[in-house]
Amino acid sequence: MDRVARAIGRFANCFDRKDWAGLESLLAEELTVDYSDLRGDVGVVPRASYVAKRQQALAALETHHLLGNLEIERASGEATCRASGVIFRRSGEKRFDSHVLYEFGLVLRRGDWCIASIRQRVLWSEGDASIHAGAAAKR
Repeated sequence: MDRVARAIGRFANCFDRKDWAGLESLLAEELTVDYSDLRGDVGVVPRASYVAKRQQALAALETHHLLGNLEIERASGEATCRASGVIFRRSGEKRFDSHVLYEFGLVLRRGDWCIASIRQRVLWSEGDASIHAGAAAKR
């Protein structure tokens, strides 16, 4: 399997397993993030802050992140991966699901790819946004 695709797959699976240490291991020291469509986050954040914010927002949720349609480009120790995805979220009987496009920027670190930037564009969401602390904060 392509190592960039594997890193992106692990990224998505870490959320669903709530494997926060695994997620942190995939990230650069600092990340450039743009989640302005969902929660308003834009800027550069330390990886520990990025992980802590996701851990808090998803603590009470069951999730399933599905990513596909990967378009990967590489150049001189850097890579870009565009991906299409659906994020399913559930809390009891309530659901809040988002259809998204991602653009990940990756860099080589000790021979492995790590994620240095994340841009998420929400195509549309369905359900009760109040169950997701990140989405509810933007409303």
